[in-house]
Amino acid sequence: ASVALHVLLAIESAADNPLMKPFVYMLKQPAQLANSFIPAMAENKSARGDWEESNVYTGHCASETGTGHILGVAALRSDSIISVCDLSPTCCALVRLLKHAAFMWACEDPQVAATIATIVKPAVPIDRLPRFFWDHFEKDLGEFAKAIVFTPDDASIVLHSFLDRLVSCQQSEGVGVGDGTLKSEQKRLTWEKEFCRQIIDPALQESQKRGVMTLIKYVMNDKEVENNPLMRILYELEAPPGAQSQRRCGDTEPASQSST
Repeated sequence: ASVALHVLLAIESAADNPLMKPFVYMLKQPAQLANSFIPAMAENKSARGDWEESNVYTGHCASETGTGHILGVAALRSDSIISVCDLSPTCCALVRLLKHAAFMWACEDPQVAATIATIVKPAVPIDRLPRFFWDHFEKDLGEFAKAIVFTPDDASIVLHSFLDRLVSCQQSEGVGVGDGTLKSEQKRLTWEKEFCRQIIDPALQESQKRGVMTLIKYVMNDKEVENNPLMRILYELEAPPGAQSQRRCGDTEPASQSST
């Protein structure tokens, strides 16, 4: 949950970055993405599903690409590491993770959720959309960890580092990426390429150069994190108010035996 909150704060903080426009629209103005080619969608076989009266998905495979969110239900997505178009598995996982977190937080507003429902194919009931996107978000986290060959806990540290860099990259080149509404496949491909080149690749290279243990030490010694209660929660250095247990970043064992 802390990662999802960090994604929200990162998108809002980096809203002026031209390359962040698609995520800003997902979070605040999803109507701008009507008939848009949503990033990191499968070109060939994608997991699909229909929502039955019993609130259970039935799945089938579809071979198509198009506008809207067409990944279907998360449970039917492949467990294999995947690459979409020119996106590497790591870039694909990160773009999907940002996308699904943005849509999930946007669904807290019922009116906004109703707009998002028109983008999702096959249709999902409006009241089920938050869980629908949360399931995808969890799947994305797992795919990211697999792509960088890290444990989920270590991948979470790398992800937090990436989100920090995302906020700091305010002056990305906006040339050629359009207005962020991605109204054609070519515009989507161009945006995906530039987002990975300018944002994801440099951040991951920096993380690899530092190493996970260095990142952990950096987080634990960073004065901004130390003096900011919200940042301490985001980095899981401190449990949220009312939490039953906490685990400190870098601990080998949980700080408490209580279940979360």
